[in-house]
Amino acid sequence: MLTEAAVVLDREELRKLTLDDRQLMSEILSALIDDATHHAAMLEAAVKNGDSQRTARVARHAARACANVGADAAAEAFRAVERHAGTREFEACRSSIAAVRAGIERLREEASRV
Repeated sequence: MLTEAAVVLDREELRKLTLDDRQLMSEILSALIDDATHHAAMLEAAVKNGDSQRTARVARHAARACANVGADAAAEAFRAVERHAGTREFEACRSSIAAVRAGIERLREEASRV
């Protein structure tokens, strides 16, 4: 069973990606958090405008970026936004964007411990 920290950030995945370089881990996480925060704002605007295609595209891109470095919880939250956008369930998108923002904050807390 995974611990909450492992769900938020798969440290082993991040270590493999960075060859266990702590400075690089920190830089990657900082860039990812900034990028994910920017994507969350883009998602909010796309949902407000009722643009399901843009919402899905932005969410898919952000999910992949998060998954690539082991930010699994944030990746899953972005995937939920993408799924809801695909069926034009904008209220569910809004709830999932709230989960994205919470996931980013949990990731920020984990990153401070790297």
